[in-house]
Amino acid sequence: EIFALSFLLGVFMGAMSAVTLKVMNIRDHGHCVLEAVVTVVFPWASYFLAEAFEFSGIVAILFAGIVMANYTYENLSDDAKTLTREMYKAAATLAETFVFLYLGMSIFAFQATSESSVTSLLMIENA
Repeated sequence: EIFALSFLLGVFMGAMSAVTLKVMNIRDHGHCVLEAVVTVVFPWASYFLAEAFEFSGIVAILFAGIVMANYTYENLSDDAKTLTREMYKAAATLAETFVFLYLGMSIFAFQATSESSVTSLLMIENA
């Protein structure tokens, strides 16, 4: 039940973003930053609405993104498409950097015996 409601909320919010861009016709007015903001606000809103109703925010944002990739993207201007592609690419790079930095720092956060440290280093070296 939680999955189905989260799915429906995500699909609804994704569809609403496409309809919003189509009805408001922002692409003809040269506001590519505003178009890019819409691609961030609607998934964010679906996540927080799902969490507010005690659904799964992850499922809602996943399906909002899937719907938006298929329908909202087509309603963006060419400049907004380029901007959002580069914006999400930069965000993905930052997130990936953070994850690997965090994992690297966690190696030194735990006290370990010398035997387990050598084993860990050998595992990292062989990976």
